[in-house]
Amino acid sequence: SARALADLDIVLSANQGVVQPDIARRLIAMCAEVAAGGEERVHTRLQALALIRRLTDSADGESLERIATVCREVAVELREPIALLGVLDSLRWGPAFNDSTLTAVLAAVFEVVRVNDLDLATVDHTVRLLWRLTPRLRRGVDDDRPFVLLARIVRRVVVNTRDSPIGLVEQREYLVTL
Repeated sequence: SARALADLDIVLSANQGVVQPDIARRLIAMCAEVAAGGEERVHTRLQALALIRRLTDSADGESLERIATVCREVAVELREPIALLGVLDSLRWGPAFNDSTLTAVLAAVFEVVRVNDLDLATVDHTVRLLWRLTPRLRRGVDDDRPFVLLARIVRRVVVNTRDSPIGLVEQREYLVTL
């Protein structure tokens, strides 16, 4: 798997990361399988996530949801919050980003903040990601699940950073205003 990922990295570099959506869907599925695979080394799984991040510009709605799902699924095992939040932050919020994708992304963010220590970098990345999602949330969704997930994320971050260093005050204040 590591060798195939290295070869894919070379091909993506040659194409400047631009591929056809149907090819991107297959490549994302392959990388998601490697990232989710428990028998792979952590480095190989992180390499797969990095390649997924490079493919997000070409991803369709199905692929966007798959990316969010794999980030949620591997959060407990990998314990790499910055890498996972980085992948989620790289998703493009275009027409393919529907209510189902929004819910999948928020579920992944919740899982990441639930299972990891909330240091300054993790909280900062979480806040920036939620800030980017706010306009999409304001447009409305068909069910309450995204808002329930958002409330859980905010509660987890605010409660668990209450006694944290001064650097988190600004992020906490933003979350409270959400």
